[in-house]
Amino acid sequence: MQKRVSLRLIQVSLAGLFAGFSASSFASGFQLFEVNGAGVGDFYAGGAATANDASAAFFNPAGLVTMKNPQIQLSAVSIISDINFSGSDTLISAGTATYRGSAQGGAYALVPSLEAAAPFNNEIYWGFSVAVPFGLNTNYDQNDFVRYAATETSVQVVDVSPSVGFKVTDKFSLGFGLDADRLAATFNSTAGAVFFGPGVDTQSINNANGWGYGWHAGAMYQFTPDTRVGFGYRSKVSYEITGTSDLIGPLAGGELSNDNLLADTTLPATSILSAFHQFNCDWAGEATVAFTQWSVFNYLTLQNVQGTSGTTSVGLPQNFRNTWRTAVGATFHPLEQWTFRAGLGYDQTPTVDQDRNARLPDGDRFATSLGVHYQPIKQLGVDVGWTHLFFQDGDVSVTNTAGPQTTTTVGSAQSYANLVGVQLTWDFV
Repeated sequence: MQKRVSLRLIQVSLAGLFAGFSASSFASGFQLFEVNGAGVGDFYAGGAATANDASAAFFNPAGLVTMKNPQIQLSAVSIISDINFSGSDTLISAGTATYRGSAQGGAYALVPSLEAAAPFNNEIYWGFSVAVPFGLNTNYDQNDFVRYAATETSVQVVDVSPSVGFKVTDKFSLGFGLDADRLAATFNSTAGAVFFGPGVDTQSINNANGWGYGWHAGAMYQFTPDTRVGFGYRSKVSYEITGTSDLIGPLAGGELSNDNLLADTTLPATSILSAFHQFNCDWAGEATVAFTQWSVFNYLTLQNVQGTSGTTSVGLPQNFRNTWRTAVGATFHPLEQWTFRAGLGYDQTPTVDQDRNARLPDGDRFATSLGVHYQPIKQLGVDVGWTHLFFQDGDVSVTNTAGPQTTTTVGSAQSYANLVGVQLTWDFV
């Protein structure tokens, strides 16, 4: 009986875990715009139009035509999140138990990137980027009341992308690039049995990775020397990830494992439209609107999850909605060596009320940003940026049923995050 009950509970706890795939991330869903450090200073308000460094290879390859010299760029963005979920879980399976409390799921993540660009000739320009367009890191303690839903969740997509941009006319340019993306994910949780008490808590550890392939393109039009607009598009990417599933603890009689973990998923396409205008020699402004087609992320199935009596599959609806992101920013260039940035932004959550749970307490977010650029020598530029994200409360009231077991979660998450970006840019002049 213990094995039958524990297997059902493992299925449900993993279902809650996989539902939290995108919980507590730092842009829409678990999308990251942090592909350079400078953009943290204005919430990437320049986006597809600023094109003032090699990161144009990622946002809009048509912007590569602004590169006067070969350039290489290294960035790192630190993301420090605070996620406090308070509420209760009522579990009905071989008895009834209600767990109440407050759980801290915040974590620290470092997002690195490498960008390079150079003119091939007067009309053709190339670029190369290694960036992280999707990622999250959420970690609940193994003693928290939500541990049966999830403990650690980590997702990282590393994008490797060559690009080319070329001038069609003096004012109009186009760009195109290919994307090879590696997705690595960790989905951990605690399995338990109400009937047998917390002494039989058992850790479910699931790791998988795999490759997906896509493309990106862009266009830019220079109305005047001071005004331009840019449009960038990144395609959706489908992945098949494989890995290992381990069950460690009393319910497993020690340790059970298999290396047949399998999941398929698709991450969304994004379109971005941006404008840039230089008002005078000191002041410039930029604005961006981005649209992410999250509706492709509607259902997840994790196959061959290790249980006490063999393996099982876990599937859950996500029903993400498409989202909008907006940002406005300004730059101030009072001295030759110094430039200051500021930005404001708004980013929608893709989660919907009927599917939001303790591992998806996601809410719309507002951003304020500040940044500075320093040019100590002609070849070297240094950027530092800071963004604070204010999250709307993620209210949760949901019931999930799997076989004979029902779990009702009621509560609310209060969250915020701070992003600190650093960028070094070397121009070969």
